[in-house]
Order: sequence, then structure tokens, then C-alpha cells
Amino acid sequence: MFDSINFDSLNSLINIAIIVLGALAIIFVLRGVFKVAWRIIKLILILLGIFVIVGYFAGWLKISVL
Repeated sequence: MFDSINFDSLNSLINIAIIVLGALAIIFVLRGVFKVAWRIIKLILILLGIFVIVGYFAGWLKISVL
């Protein structure tokens, strides 16, 4: 079935494997940073939502639903 191995395709597979393993290593090392960043992003989105609601009810924002 596989009589000969194409060197170019083997080289491409090795390069893809190196890139995937490198990305996984970066995610593994920086997972604490990602957790903190996600918490900060969630906090900012919640605050923006509260500001929009307060601004709408205080009359500072004119939001049309239709």
C-alpha cells in the first residue's frame, strides 16, 4: 500500500505536528494568564451592560428596538 514515502509530504506532516505541539505548549504555559484575561473580559462586558441599562433608563441613551 505504501511502497515509498514522499519526502515532501512527510516533511509537511512533521512541520504541522511541530506547530500544533508548539501551540499546545503555549496554551499550557499561559493557561493562568488566559483565566485572568477571561475574568477581566467578563467583568468589562458586565460593566458595559450595566452602563447601557442605566444609561437607557436615565435617558442618556436613545435605543430604538425597531
